[in-house]
Amino acid sequence: MSQHQQKLLPTNDKKNKKTYWSKEEEMLLAKAWLQISEDSITGSQQRDKEFWRRISVYYEKSNTSNVARTQANLKTHWHYMNPFAVAFNQMYIVLKSQHLSGWSEDDL
Repeated sequence: MSQHQQKLLPTNDKKNKKTYWSKEEEMLLAKAWLQISEDSITGSQQRDKEFWRRISVYYEKSNTSNVARTQANLKTHWHYMNPFAVAFNQMYIVLKSQHLSGWSEDDL
């Protein structure tokens, strides 16, 4: 095969390219997860596929980055982020329970 023919062959570079998440994208994913998971109308009655489809719709409506994320990307990244979010929430609850007179939410 000539060099010219090799250049015309499709490459799998896009499959192997990792796109990093910005803090804004992670915040948006967390907001989407909270919004959809706390929906009092459907609540915990949502099936997994429908739950993540709704998160994907919410995320895409608010996403201002030029990076497209699939439903699978969102789900996978949430499962990576979730332990960190849980640890932060636990620390926040502890600090809030020790809330001193005169402190504001910003002091936590």
